[in-house]
Amino acid sequence: MDTFINHKIGETYGGDRFLTVHKNDNTFYVVIDGIGHGQKASYVADIAYHSISREINLDSSLTKIITVCESDLANTRGIAVCFVKVNHSTGTLEYYGVGNIESMLINVNGLINFKQTPGFFGAKKHPINLSLLNFTDDAHLLMCSDGVGEITGQIRQQLSNLNSRHIVHLLTKQWQGQDDVCILCEKLNHELH
Repeated sequence: MDTFINHKIGETYGGDRFLTVHKNDNTFYVVIDGIGHGQKASYVADIAYHSISREINLDSSLTKIITVCESDLANTRGIAVCFVKVNHSTGTLEYYGVGNIESMLINVNGLINFKQTPGFFGAKKHPINLSLLNFTDDAHLLMCSDGVGEITGQIRQQLSNLNSRHIVHLLTKQWQGQDDVCILCEKLNHELH
């Protein structure tokens, strides 16, 4: 797995987090973007991070993990988030996202963008409708907070030809320091786990 995370230039605290947990034949990936930046965004991101970490250890149900985290964030300013659960033996992944975390599967045939519910997670309840995708051994999972900026058509065309380290490096060069940023990319070859 390759990652890049940083806080807005001039800030001491960052509101972006990522979490990956391997459990049995599954890997959980979460990218969190606390609304705004600075200490208040960091505080809410920490609540989400600890809630998700605790719940993954108790239960492998993605719906339950999402529900508990949403409840823990009910009286906060909220976050943007994307939850992904990869089942390596079946070559499938479930996902759910709210807000502006850009997530996608990348393979030699192109990109599959994950749908996201607009708004803020935790501050307002949204229906939890998990989406399911199949992936092939050559697929990469890419998850980015909005601090990376827009992933334009020219950059999108390059992604299918790169490994995860080069994908993260390419997107890191886009970051201008005007917001917190988190980029996570990993090849999902289920035979490697």
